[in-house]
Amino acid sequence: MKISLVFLGTTGAGPVYSLEMAKALASNNTCELQVIISENISNLKNWISVFQDSNVNFHVIKTYKHSKISALLSMLNVKKMNNIIKLVKFHNSEVLYLPFGLLWSHFIFKKLYKSLRIVITLHDVQLHDSFHNIIEYALRKLSDKSRKYVSDIVILNRKDLSIVQKKYNKNVVVIPHASFSYYAKKNLDKMQNIKKCIGFFGRIEPYKGLDILIHAFEELQIPDLKLIIAGSGNIDNKILKIITNDNRITLINRYIADDEFQSLMNQIDFVVLPYKRASQSGVIPMAYAFGKTVIATNVGALSEQVTSHTGILTEPNSTIIAQKIKDLYLEPEKIILLGENARNYANTEMTWEHSADLLLNYLKKKI
Repeated sequence: MKISLVFLGTTGAGPVYSLEMAKALASNNTCELQVIISENISNLKNWISVFQDSNVNFHVIKTYKHSKISALLSMLNVKKMNNIIKLVKFHNSEVLYLPFGLLWSHFIFKKLYKSLRIVITLHDVQLHDSFHNIIEYALRKLSDKSRKYVSDIVILNRKDLSIVQKKYNKNVVVIPHASFSYYAKKNLDKMQNIKKCIGFFGRIEPYKGLDILIHAFEELQIPDLKLIIAGSGNIDNKILKIITNDNRITLINRYIADDEFQSLMNQIDFVVLPYKRASQSGVIPMAYAFGKTVIATNVGALSEQVTSHTGILTEPNSTIIAQKIKDLYLEPEKIILLGENARNYANTEMTWEHSADLLLNYLKKKI
């Protein structure tokens, strides 16, 4: 089966998710893969290392800079968009696969949908927060318009299945989020001792409930307990004031590079995800890859990622979360056991090869 994987994003989890899916598809001998990525992608060296001298039809193309204005203006650059269309046609692709959203989707899909299947992945079925500005609104609207050309939609959890089927009236396949073992590049030792430190990682958005975690942390009376918050995004002024006035809290409020996560994970005992809303979380499979358990709120489809033997589900309430954190530290051996279970679960049930097999088996039935 000939598949063209196109990803033109630059930063965040997209470059890693797309690379892992590309690697897994390329390793399957039933797939003749073409890869098209942007020259501005944050992990370009990794893509080149994997695919430049492989049998994958690999292309790095000029797109746009990492800014909303540049992205919007790029919609006028028909030449660049046509370049992708020509590459896909030359590969004689049966499937155009988008592991993340594609800014130029409306133009490209319109030119290709009659000759192949267009398969997109929806990571957030329902948007968590409102638009930040008119440019973001315009970009999202353009993306929404392209959905009419899509053949199949990949989602990452079963809870959203009926919602997507009803909203888009398309074929839908569920492929759970695989483990982000990409970040754990070195051999990891088993966790032997408790560090008295918890973590909150990822882009900071209102729906992720950092305020809930801060209030929970204020309630805790655990000697020497520390908290690391790492990720870009705006923080409410009241919460920021609490954070900066508490010397137990380390705040790294910026984009976190891929090679920084291992050091951060090595400093903590477990991750806390106090989300108010969610579809699923990429932080959970990353934590599991490092052998770290999680305390997560039972919202959205997080219950599909956090099993009873790998983590703890709770309510988005600061007092309850504080108690769950305290309970774990009262049984430190449970922190280590859940972490090891999480790592084993990531290495067996959450592999990218399994995700690629699910996608290919689904497509074989459709083509």
